[in-house]
Amino acid sequence: MKDWTSLGSVVITASTLKVDVGSFSLDPGDDTIWLQVRQLGPPGPWPFSFGIAGWLTSDGYELGTSKAYTATEGEVFSIGVGRTPRKLDGRITYEPRSYNLSWVKAGGNLTLSFSVCSGVTTAAATGGGVAFPVEGGDWLYKQATGLVQLKL
Repeated sequence: MKDWTSLGSVVITASTLKVDVGSFSLDPGDDTIWLQVRQLGPPGPWPFSFGIAGWLTSDGYELGTSKAYTATEGEVFSIGVGRTPRKLDGRITYEPRSYNLSWVKAGGNLTLSFSVCSGVTTAAATGGGVAFPVEGGDWLYKQATGLVQLKL
């Protein structure tokens, strides 16, 4: 897993449709990006409700996109679909969404900072799985269906 990388900050205005936050490259085998979005400046109320964050490669948004809300405390969002992308180099994008465009046009810029890291979250990629004990019960594996059932 990579350490956090700061991508700096951007200013969102009423005319902002999409922001190119910065470039970010994954390590081979990585399948998830974690994006921290932090609102800089005074706390709202802001007319911006959230943004659509994604990692764009020449093959599109290979890891999908995520709703990213803004908070002065900062919040971390994951971008991933459980599969490694074909490309390793891409750019983080952010498309702001507002509650009401007339509120946004009335003023009030939004400044956001972005940090990013990547790693592996799928069990298939790590060769592992999830296991935990059950008190007073057993796990039953059904070979015909490939499902595991909890027997109490």
